[in-house]
Amino acid sequence: MAKKRRHRRKDRQPHSEISGLIIIAAAILAGASLLFTENTGYIGGLLNRLQQTIAGEYALFVPFILILWGLRVMFFPNSSLFARRSVGVILIVLCVLTAVHILAAPEGDYSPQTLWAMTRHENVRGGGVLGALGAMGLYQAFGLVGGVVVLSSLTFIGLFLLMNISLRQFLHWCVRSAKAGSAAIVRTLAKINAGIARLVRRPKPAAEPQIPVVIHDYQAPAAAEEKEDGALLIQPEGEQQAVFPRETQPAPAPAPELFIEDEEAQELAEYQLPPLHLLQKTVRLKDPQGRRELVSQADILEETLASFGIEAKVINVHRGPTITRFEIQPAAGVKVSRIVNLADDLALSLAATGVRIEAPIPGKSAIGLEIANKAKSTVYLREVLESEAFVHNDSKLAIALGKDIAGEPVVADLMEIPHLLIAGATGSGKSVCLNSIIISLLYKAKPNELKFLLIDPKVVEFNVYNGLPHLLCPVVTDPRMAAQGLKNIVREMEHRYQLFAAKSARDIIRYNELAVQNGEKPLPYIIVVIDELADLMMTAAAEVEDTICRIAQKSRAAGIHLIVATQRPSVDVITGVIKANITSRIAFAVSSQADSRTILDMAGAEKLLGRGDMLYYPVGAAKPRRVQSAYISEDEVEKVVAYILGQALPLHGSDFLDASALEDEGQLSDVDELLPEAARLLVESGQASISMLQRRLRIGYTRAARLIDDMEQLGIVGGYEGSKARKILVNMAQLEEILSGLEK
Repeated sequence: MAKKRRHRRKDRQPHSEISGLIIIAAAILAGASLLFTENTGYIGGLLNRLQQTIAGEYALFVPFILILWGLRVMFFPNSSLFARRSVGVILIVLCVLTAVHILAAPEGDYSPQTLWAMTRHENVRGGGVLGALGAMGLYQAFGLVGGVVVLSSLTFIGLFLLMNISLRQFLHWCVRSAKAGSAAIVRTLAKINAGIARLVRRPKPAAEPQIPVVIHDYQAPAAAEEKEDGALLIQPEGEQQAVFPRETQPAPAPAPELFIEDEEAQELAEYQLPPLHLLQKTVRLKDPQGRRELVSQADILEETLASFGIEAKVINVHRGPTITRFEIQPAAGVKVSRIVNLADDLALSLAATGVRIEAPIPGKSAIGLEIANKAKSTVYLREVLESEAFVHNDSKLAIALGKDIAGEPVVADLMEIPHLLIAGATGSGKSVCLNSIIISLLYKAKPNELKFLLIDPKVVEFNVYNGLPHLLCPVVTDPRMAAQGLKNIVREMEHRYQLFAAKSARDIIRYNELAVQNGEKPLPYIIVVIDELADLMMTAAAEVEDTICRIAQKSRAAGIHLIVATQRPSVDVITGVIKANITSRIAFAVSSQADSRTILDMAGAEKLLGRGDMLYYPVGAAKPRRVQSAYISEDEVEKVVAYILGQALPLHGSDFLDASALEDEGQLSDVDELLPEAARLLVESGQASISMLQRRLRIGYTRAARLIDDMEQLGIVGGYEGSKARKILVNMAQLEEILSGLEK
């Protein structure tokens, strides 16, 4: 059956083309008979009289309608839109013929006899037979006034069918046209007045034409780089250190005894922050066609929204390094959801790969529509470090993140954040962002002011920083060592709170002020950077999650801050407990909306472009902020590290993460005499239960709990898992080996 239908359609197509050609040829012949009556022969004369009889003075409407009919038969046999518009044309023609016939009636005589007699007159007047029939019907049914009302209504209906618009859209178009016409008249009158003023020699400042769209171009600051006004100036390489004035930095304080020996104090006093000429200069190309293109895109947006019956105006355009945001102000009564639901249609009209809509923009009565730039600009780290936002930030924990949509530098302060969770797919820009954060901290703080604990389970990301005097210990790559390092950070945090209590200080800032006043050594800030949380969660999930949560909950006042990154933004890696304690987040491009909700608790990251395009969501912000991450190459990182190593010796805390700490983990200083019996009892029963030890050994809760802790330290039972029972990690043979080693 399907094959027969296809054959019928193929057979029908030549017939429709032949029919259409015949109708168009007849239309051309009919038109020629009206224009060239003497040269069209007998048939032409008949057609001439027939058309004049049908349409009167407007007989040319007949070939016009025949041409439309032929085109529809030939090219649009099944088009409902063409059919509606054809009906609109025919309705308008009939209304015109009727109106002409009424106006041509002699001395206001609208009787049927007079109207019909006009069609038989030698010099035919009016709208012919069609006009006469329409005029007689309207006059007899509605009278003169009612006929005019009905005729006007039918004319408007024909116009709406022809233009394929609704009455509301037509009225909006009329209002916009009236506004545009009045604005043109006002501009013309202003030009005339200006010309008259020039003629009478009364000079006045010429009024600039009103610009409907305000464009904030990211490329505009390129000209400002030529000015010599502070941090925006790009100076020769030998003068780069002038960007960071020496007088704005506090005098270096003695370092804590935990990290620095007394004989090294003089060396750190002479420590110099890295100069900016180690980093790459910003190269920005001017785009003369850019502003014109932005205005054109703004017009396209308004026209597209108007085609869907939405009245809105583009009031501002912000072009950033990689993203352009159009600020759209809808008219009163327009729902925001209507514009949000047209995201795909707007992307199609702008020929964009995709759009992200921020509705509404925080603090503005406008909707933000973000599209990718065709020519993207790289935001170099040096450009952000030279900005006033970074130079004038007195915090030692200021970090350079990048630039926002408006081209403004984005600088965060870890004292305010105070911890940061970074997540995104592979290749989205996480590692570059971490390098930018670390390097920006190295440009702010000396080794006696800031210490790092770098944890890199992937082994290859942080190796370049090995040897820095800012490190507490060499870069940690072993997950077991990482867990031990986090535990040591917790111990350091508790130790600091004891020091604060002794000094009656609430936080590290107050403690360091008191320490300087008393001639004591202030404490440095500690930044813990974890490059891949997923690897740690796979090897020691319980220990890592507990220590991260403890640090995130209590360490802010102690001057300890966390920066955690992962490329697996799933709920088994970024658990609810971790999210609840690390409230500031950065989301790079992810593959799905579910991953975006895991990071930000909202959609949006799945529409990012990658290569440093991110959403920065600090604690306290109403909505995330779209930022282009600052870029720093591996060569630049190596130059900065080499400069620091060239003037200071490595000062790792030798006792911070000693291998013997892990070796001693399996040894006990004081062995309970019931430990062998309790261990055999647990291995035989297959479950580790404190209550069972209390019943079988007839001991109290405290001693039973201490026995369980000792067996956990020896590796016999697993760690605490909440309501679940601890796991038995060894069999009987392995247990006997452990116990024999314990006896020796």
